Amino acid sequence: MDAELAAGVPIAAIPTGLALDGIDEILVRFLSYCSHEWRDHMADTLTGADGRPVSVDAGSDRWTVRITPAGADVARDDDAGAARVSGTPQELLLWLWRRSDRAAITTDGDEKLVARLWDLLGATTV
Repeated sequence: MDAELAAGVPIAAIPTGLALDGIDEILVRFLSYCSHEWRDHMADTLTGADGRPVSVDAGSDRWTVRITPAGADVARDDDAGAARVSGTPQELLLWLWRRSDRAAITTDGDEKLVARLWDLLGATTV
């Protein structure tokens, strides 16, 4: 996808299963792991976090992200969040990797929680 973006051509369709696996990878392996393992690097983004859940919904698949000063915890469950980010698996994958803007996804609930998630994703993928 990075090569397609650099070349200015449309991004090819990402198979649903691959996109869902990619969403799980960025949330669990990057966001959660990095925020705990390298917490000092992300302290500015984690400071003041209160653990209220953000739901990341890709159709029938959902992850719940709880960001606290200790790091981000991610679970695969059906808990409703204080905020929600939703879209197709491909749209969410691209947004989580910061390869698309907010127009590609839908958000509702507490926008500050969505913004904190976005900032923390930026810190874990840079």
